[in-house]
Amino acid sequence: MLPLQRFSSNMGAQKLPSEEGYAQTPLNTIKVYKHRAAYDYQTVHSIFASTLVSHVSFIGTDEEGDPTPINLPLTAVLGRYDPSHPLSENDNPSESSYHEDLNRPLDLYLHGNVAMMLRRAVVKNGTFKVCVASTRVDGVVLNFTPNGHSLNYRSAVIHGTASMVQEAEEKRFAMHMLTNHMIPHRWSNVNPVTPSAMKSVQIMKVHINSASAKVRAKNMGLADSVDIAAERGD
Repeated sequence: MLPLQRFSSNMGAQKLPSEEGYAQTPLNTIKVYKHRAAYDYQTVHSIFASTLVSHVSFIGTDEEGDPTPINLPLTAVLGRYDPSHPLSENDNPSESSYHEDLNRPLDLYLHGNVAMMLRRAVVKNGTFKVCVASTRVDGVVLNFTPNGHSLNYRSAVIHGTASMVQEAEEKRFAMHMLTNHMIPHRWSNVNPVTPSAMKSVQIMKVHINSASAKVRAKNMGLADSVDIAAERGD
C-alpha cells in the first residue's frame, strides 16, 4: 500500500489528453463543486492506492429475477499485467517501482471469491459493467453552525468492464499485488501459493473506461458557501 499523499484543494478540473488522464464524458464529469474535480491518472489512482476497501456497484437480480442495484465492499488493487515486467518472488525494489507507477493507464483487480453474485454475473455474461468507488476521510471540519460542518476527503469513482482473469500468470500477478497492497512486501514473507490453491482463486479484472476524483482540503466549513456562490457566479 502506498503512503498517504496530500492534495491541493484548488486543483481545478481540466480536460486532459488521453496520455495524461481520463477524458471527461457525461458519465464521469463532476457537476457539483467542479473546482474539486480531477481526472489525471496520478490523483485518481493515488486515492485507490491509499485505501484497503473499495465498493463495487452493479445491477444484479433479486429473488424474483428483477433487476436490482447491488453494492459489495471488496479488496482491490491497481495494476497493469505485463509479461515483459514480471514480479519476482522476493519483491525486487526496481520491479515494485515499475508496478507502483500510478501515472499511466491501469486496470483494477478484485478478489472475487467473496463476491459470488458479481462473479456469477461476470461468468454468465463474459464481461459485466461495474462502478467502483473508494474514499479516504482526512479530517472532520467543524463550524459555528450545523450546516457549516463538513469533511476533508479524497474520493474516486471508476466506471469499467469486469472480466474473469483466466491466465495463471496474470492471476498470480494480481494475487501478488493484492497481498502487497495490504502490507508492503508481504508476498515475499509468506509461504508460496500452491498450484492447486491458485486454481481455486477467483480474480476479476476491471478495465477502466472512465474515472474521476473529488478532493476537499480546506479548514473552514464556511468556505463551502463561498465555493457554491463562486460556481453560480454570485
